[in-house]
Amino acid sequence: MKIYLNNKFLEVSKTEAEIFNSGLFRGYGVFESMRALDGKIVYLNLHLARFFKSARVLRLEIPYTIKYLESIIRKTLRLNKFPDAYVKLAAFAGAQKANLTVLVKKYQPYPPEKYKRGFKVKAYLLKANLDPKFTQAKTLSRALFETAYQQAKAQGFDEALLLNNNGYLIEGTRTNIFLVKGNKIYTPALKYGCLAGVTRKAVLGLAKNQGIAVIENSLKEKDILASDEIFLTNSLIGIMPVAAYNRKKIGRRVPGKMTQLFSEDYNKLKEKRCQER
Repeated sequence: MKIYLNNKFLEVSKTEAEIFNSGLFRGYGVFESMRALDGKIVYLNLHLARFFKSARVLRLEIPYTIKYLESIIRKTLRLNKFPDAYVKLAAFAGAQKANLTVLVKKYQPYPPEKYKRGFKVKAYLLKANLDPKFTQAKTLSRALFETAYQQAKAQGFDEALLLNNNGYLIEGTRTNIFLVKGNKIYTPALKYGCLAGVTRKAVLGLAKNQGIAVIENSLKEKDILASDEIFLTNSLIGIMPVAAYNRKKIGRRVPGKMTQLFSEDYNKLKEKRCQER
């Protein structure tokens, strides 16, 4: 079988051709992005639990056990010899069964100065509300998120915040969001369409341990602008302060006291949560 790829005609085997006739080309698949620290995956158990949950939402059968996935992830990590790494696990529909892949590459963190200056973010208003059922699945259908992100980058921003057609805040294109007002923290409730992020869950746990109230509810642009602090979370960046929203300054200092507290606590916690079974 011959295919055309980047100015070349290539001969591919039947097995290789399967990739070009799979769920990968239809966005019918699920994935997890993970952080490896000192050769161990941070929160591996939580990532794998969400991976299988996402697959169930899409009715995509994963023909492997959690134990097997743990073993191939660790082996792929060892073979690439990156102690600190970005690890991506993905499964997508095939002709007979789901295809599975693990990608490992060297972790490229933001420079420390970025965590001191913070992200500049902008709003991206959706024309239709997202179905909460599918937003709880981390799928390969990323066109909407990538479009918003690339538009933000082209305009000099670091991230785009998604708002639904009723003006309710959902999340960033690749992050969860937390607003700080006084001694309380606010974050969009899952029913408004945000992903149940692994780092989001960690922050909720840290807040509970610190006795800090967290309100999961509906949030609008006025709440963003009235915030004393804002920070974003995901498994790769950890906790990132936000300096400005739509070019309007947020808070008096970056990072704010609450953001700094959670950042320090999370950095300590993630070292304890590297899963090795």
